[in-house]
Amino acid sequence: KGKAIATIPGFDGNRNTKLVDFNKLPWPEDNDVSRYKYALQGEPNCEYREIQAYASRGCVYRCNFCAAANLYYNKPNWRPRDVQDIVNEIIYLKNKYPEMQGIFFDEEWHNYRKDFILELCKKIKENKIDNLHYNAMCGYSTMNKEMLEAMKDAGYYKLRIGIETLSDKIADAMNLGGKFNQERLYKVLEMAKNIGLKIYATFTIGGRGATRDEDNKTAEFIRESVARGWICDLQVSIATPQPGTPFYKWAQDNGYIIRTEWSQFDGGNYAVVSYPDYQREEIEAMFRIALFKYDGGRYERDGRYIKNRVLNELKRYTINKAICFRTNRMWHIWSFLDAICEVLKDKRIDFIIQPAVKEIFEKDKRINRIYIYDKGFFNRDIFPEELFNTIKYQSYDTAIIFVNHPEGKGYDNVYNIAKDSAIPQILYIFPDGGIKKK
Repeated sequence: KGKAIATIPGFDGNRNTKLVDFNKLPWPEDNDVSRYKYALQGEPNCEYREIQAYASRGCVYRCNFCAAANLYYNKPNWRPRDVQDIVNEIIYLKNKYPEMQGIFFDEEWHNYRKDFILELCKKIKENKIDNLHYNAMCGYSTMNKEMLEAMKDAGYYKLRIGIETLSDKIADAMNLGGKFNQERLYKVLEMAKNIGLKIYATFTIGGRGATRDEDNKTAEFIRESVARGWICDLQVSIATPQPGTPFYKWAQDNGYIIRTEWSQFDGGNYAVVSYPDYQREEIEAMFRIALFKYDGGRYERDGRYIKNRVLNELKRYTINKAICFRTNRMWHIWSFLDAICEVLKDKRIDFIIQPAVKEIFEKDKRINRIYIYDKGFFNRDIFPEELFNTIKYQSYDTAIIFVNHPEGKGYDNVYNIAKDSAIPQILYIFPDGGIKKK
């Protein structure tokens, strides 16, 4: 409208803007850009076709790494929507998209207030939409048994909680405040398991106050909680200072930020901070250790079941010479190897892997030959021709691809590499041990 930027509330740089009453805002428009088109089963870690929605906004805590209170609002803030309006939106979405299977409440703190959650669950049941599947971003410090039971009864199947760390020293340095309570965490995880609610947890490595020993407490907890069945899945991130947050300013003022390319501000791959007693390489190594601890716990919990399922499924296929693509976590691969080596016995099993896991694979005596792929995610367009020709020359009769998506979506690049290598039989191995010929 030709207004001066300085007069536009909420525009970058214009802080302390008065927040609108978002109960007066219309629902997101769903015609030109359909929210259902983003409701992909398996993404983001949803087990059903779930449309993302918001029952609240804001967070009352000011963790120093988080953009919510520090950037979005510049103050602690939590606002719930009118419960009936939330329910009306869900009914509208279900009527518009009959194939919709659920709702993912992707907000900062879905369960901050008990009365809000109990009322929402009550309305969901009264309006007979408790046959949908719900999952939500929650906090464990405000959770109790009454809320968990009400949510389970209303159709919630998964709760995502930010645990971040198991170190009281790091929690204090990160300014987690009341979010951090180990005794309550253990109780909530055990209650959720007994009630039948899945927990998806998020953790950080290398944040303010972190040391190798303190981060290792988090890594050990990951193994323990996954093995016990407290946590079904998780996200581990390298703490990455977002510009404008207290963490960023502190790291910048102390000279701890060592990378400046924004593409590397990626907590799934790189550490952009390095401390005098805990350097970048150590942080990245601890990040990998934490993920391998997850692998260990998951293998301990599910390995035997998956092995037996794979053994039964493999009876339908003839395999003589196979190449496996490392396209999922190690627990999945270990469980598969337990089974395939019984089937193949003295036959060949080869792998194409990434450099980060080279040492692990080299130590595994069940693996015959290893090929290294160092281009990130498998991509047929940039797959090295020399490696492609080497694989093709080996005349494999079977390619094995480990898929994490319940429908096998997102693996076309890997499939095309196998297909263009003239491999006649391509098998997808799912996390539950199921096998599908592609």
